[in-house]
Amino acid sequence: MNFYQTLIQGRKKGVIRFFLRSLLWMISLIYSLIMRIRNGLYDKNIFRNEKISVPVISVGNITLGGTGKTPMVAWLLNFYQERKENPALISRGYHAREISKANQDHSPFSDSISEGNDEARELALRLPGLIHYSGADRVSVAHHLINDHPDTSLLILDDAFQHRRIHRDLDLVLLDALNPFGYGHIFPRGLLREPLRALQRADAVLLSRADLASEEQKSEIRKKAEKSGCNPLWCEVAHTFSRVFSGEIPVASFEKWKKEKKGNFIAFCGLGNPEGFRLALEKQGINLAHFIPFSDHHVYTKEDFDLLLDRKKRSDAVGFLTTMKDLVKIGKKELGQTPLWGLETEMIFLKGEKELKDLLLSLNH
Repeated sequence: MNFYQTLIQGRKKGVIRFFLRSLLWMISLIYSLIMRIRNGLYDKNIFRNEKISVPVISVGNITLGGTGKTPMVAWLLNFYQERKENPALISRGYHAREISKANQDHSPFSDSISEGNDEARELALRLPGLIHYSGADRVSVAHHLINDHPDTSLLILDDAFQHRRIHRDLDLVLLDALNPFGYGHIFPRGLLREPLRALQRADAVLLSRADLASEEQKSEIRKKAEKSGCNPLWCEVAHTFSRVFSGEIPVASFEKWKKEKKGNFIAFCGLGNPEGFRLALEKQGINLAHFIPFSDHHVYTKEDFDLLLDRKKRSDAVGFLTTMKDLVKIGKKELGQTPLWGLETEMIFLKGEKELKDLLLSLNH
């Protein structure tokens, strides 16, 4: 956990930390006021959103950091593809240009490493042929996509809960069971993107990593969410590892790979919530010699690889493990002469699957 996260968590005390937290809290008041005014203008239709010619589903969250949106997006795309729909994906695109060169090439992932678009590369491997455009102006990108692909029957917006300028037919919001409310404060004092009352806009709330929380903890999270005035469909989901990749090639199912590969591993990742990855590995019985977290959307350097190889020399690890999001950026099958494997994460439902499917099928096409 970096200094900022330790600071906003609030567990460590001291005069300097108190002063810094107070400063962040005052800044968060300004940010919160801006968000409240903006949302109020949309709620009163003073700011209007623009409707697209096909149904739109938004997948988002109310906190900064990872809540498991990519596995949720992949599940949604699979759900509609299995029903002979033609869904397409629109994302903000980390460091993406307004309409990326990748989109113009009709090969949405060819240039994504240089653009920092790690989620795009990951989804390209999971769902070959997926139409995926990215850009900050979702409305413009949506029209561009529909114009290029008129057979598109449905749009899925990744990380768009706060992007209210585009009309959506369903808002799906994920809460991370490990830190659902961003330490209870608005950014930058905490990790909340907007006040909890924003959950009133959600059609469904999905508690991710619910398998890592007790029944009592899950009940408390739900009660707190409902106190904000929301009463959406409530779902609970977990993440499991489905396939193992070497480079861009799937080599085995995770269960088969786990039976064949014995020993200790060095795991690392650049996620908004690296602790979720570590706990998932431990829950699956993976023995870790070292676990090294990097910052979200981390761009790996030679110094990072030297650090990882140094940890390898100091341990009996037989390989490196990382997420698909990180693997596609690294683009290697080995570090040194040690195998590097990427683990594909799949979402499974613990509660609310049928109800959510009914909600998704209720959309008018």
